[in-house]
Amino acid sequence: MRNPLKLVIEMCNQPLWVMAWISVLVVVNMLSLAYWGQPLARWVAGIFLLQGAIMMALYSVYGYEKILGLAHIFWLPLLAYIVFNIGSYTGNFQYYLIALLCINSLSVVFDILDVIDYFKNKTV
Repeated sequence: MRNPLKLVIEMCNQPLWVMAWISVLVVVNMLSLAYWGQPLARWVAGIFLLQGAIMMALYSVYGYEKILGLAHIFWLPLLAYIVFNIGSYTGNFQYYLIALLCINSLSVVFDILDVIDYFKNKTV
């Protein structure tokens, strides 16, 4: 078992583009705190924090591997909810949700590809 807090150190040792992408994900998801009065914003923040804990747990078992993408599994129902309910929101919060939807959807695509690659390479 690895110390899960070392995940942050490993993230900081990644190429610059990976660090930039992680930073964008953190900023966009934590911007939900600016809309704390919206129940959906609290869900976004809660899911993001939960996924951080899941990622640290996965890291402690597997290390810095592509399987860490599994931590974002809860984004799938969240993103589906946003897609089907985006019209219920207005103003800056709606714009925020559109940005969140774009960024997290792209991340989920990367995660799916990474997890498939992880398992494909483990079975060979």
